[in-house]
Amino acid sequence: MMNYDDFIKSSSLRAKYADDVHMRHIYEDIICKEENRIRMAVVSDVFQNRMPALQVCSKEISKYAADNGYELKEEGNSLIGAMVQEVLRSLGYKAREDIEPYGGEKCFFKQACWYAKENDKPEEQIVIA
Repeated sequence: MMNYDDFIKSSSLRAKYADDVHMRHIYEDIICKEENRIRMAVVSDVFQNRMPALQVCSKEISKYAADNGYELKEEGNSLIGAMVQEVLRSLGYKAREDIEPYGGEKCFFKQACWYAKENDKPEEQIVIA
């Protein structure tokens, strides 16, 4: 899995977020948090096309943004979706089509991808002891 700096450098469209401390926090401390990575993988396996992986940590992201006066804009939401995609890609998952939040839950996003396991030899594996 890429660190934040490498993630930003992986696309020229992300350059303006290089010094954004809030997006860095969302990536490093929320999306990449081991517990959230495990939950996103489990949601992808269990709910498949019924729940977007981002929904796992959407409340935590929304709370962080509200507590810090950070406005989640549509462009930033796309970046957050790409963050989830990177985390799950490193675990062998591939993005599928966008779906609405599961169960009508209110989220900062209107749609996000669900993921399917595609690679039996991912870059990383999560080991649950």
